[in-house]
Amino acid sequence: MKEYRKAKNIILLMILVCVISVTGCGKTARVQATAAEPEFTIRVPLIIDQEQEDFPMIQEEFSKIVQEKLGLSAELVYINMSSKRNLIRMYRKERNGFDLINFQLVGDDMYQENELRPLDDLLADYGEGILQLFSAEELEKGKRDGKIVWIPVRSDTVEGTCIMMRKDLLDAAGLSVRQRMSLSEVEEIFEIIAKENPKIKIVAPEGLHLNFLYRYYTWTNLVGSAIVAMDYGRSDQAEVLYETEEYYDLVSHFYDWRQKGWLPDYLGHIASSSLVKNGELFSYFVHYKPGIELQEGRQCGQEMQAVQITDCSVQGDRQFQSVGWAITGDSEHPREAMQILNLMYTDEEVMNLLHYGIEGVHYERNEDNRIVLKEESGYRMNSGWSLPNEFICLKRESDPDDLWAMIQENNESAVCGAAVGFIFDSSGWEDEFSQIEKIESVYADGLASGALDPDIYLPVMRKEFEDAGVDLLLEEVQRQYDQWLSQKERGE
Repeated sequence: MKEYRKAKNIILLMILVCVISVTGCGKTARVQATAAEPEFTIRVPLIIDQEQEDFPMIQEEFSKIVQEKLGLSAELVYINMSSKRNLIRMYRKERNGFDLINFQLVGDDMYQENELRPLDDLLADYGEGILQLFSAEELEKGKRDGKIVWIPVRSDTVEGTCIMMRKDLLDAAGLSVRQRMSLSEVEEIFEIIAKENPKIKIVAPEGLHLNFLYRYYTWTNLVGSAIVAMDYGRSDQAEVLYETEEYYDLVSHFYDWRQKGWLPDYLGHIASSSLVKNGELFSYFVHYKPGIELQEGRQCGQEMQAVQITDCSVQGDRQFQSVGWAITGDSEHPREAMQILNLMYTDEEVMNLLHYGIEGVHYERNEDNRIVLKEESGYRMNSGWSLPNEFICLKRESDPDDLWAMIQENNESAVCGAAVGFIFDSSGWEDEFSQIEKIESVYADGLASGALDPDIYLPVMRKEFEDAGVDLLLEEVQRQYDQWLSQKERGE
């Protein structure tokens, strides 16, 4: 009997040891088991300029990587660039549309209305990789009321404009161009090309649905796009853009080009690079960055020459409120959202997937570990600038070895005017601001696309601005701008 009891006690002791062992050592196993069947999914928007046949494959692979590396469930959501207004409405209706958000989508509105979650504590606890990427000064860009509310991207983040020209037509005409030229000098090139190639159009915006001032900045917006600080934001004077000599000169050029028959007719949402590829167009405006000739050459199917017509500059309303990632204030799982965001900023596998697709399906690697995209591919993102960290992506086979360093240097050397970071408090001025926006919607696009004669329509627009109270609004903007500049000078 004693032997039986002794054996029984030994068995019970062994069971107890096993239970303690599982309890102590099996903590991670239980977390992983729970994570394998998550009760929630973190939704992540991805901007792409057109629908992609293989996007479901990218979704599946993204979810798989996040599950394997973090034990979390994540859903990648396709967002067409042209539908971001619909996204704003959807988000405000559902209030739970996304956990992470890209400022290129709805950042301006959410930033102004405090709908973004403060990130300081989340970064400290779950964003170690992000903190290692950025200096304290860089993270200052994303602060509101002393708290970090968004994180800048590591990509091309400054604004500059160039005109892409077909090199074969330049060579045929015996023309050489400089890297930087004025608009009047470029126009002389247009005259010669038009005379020698009467069957093609000469110049267009980046897309036929856009105008020539899309991403064109030699000023910095202070309020919407109507009230600005000129000279790349270096001016301490607030001005109505449409009353400046520079604006009149620009839109006069555009109108003259249309009168000469140089511009394509509006054909819908078509990239101008497609017209070049089809032999229908000589040149088009596009955002400048190092390597742009190679990028656009791939789109156009031929060698292109870039002529820069503006300096590169940091833009207050775009750089500081549009180019970055944040966690929405309504996210019910901000800790998990930060873990995924940290992964996106630091993991090459994730960035290469979002940028290029799936290896073996959408691209191959050559012997130099460069990306070689497949000709027939169901995934072409073409918006790597919107990703958290383009700098950790593999480079394409024709990219310069130091492409990412060149882009970073361009970011750092860009003009950074005094107006950068200024945010107008529109409280009490909503009616005037709304009226001015309505007037802009009638005239601005037509003027900037060369459809409206500035000698006729600019005076009408200015008179309607005056009737809408733009002078009083301008005085208030100047008052706030002066105050902000003084505080900035004092280091407040």
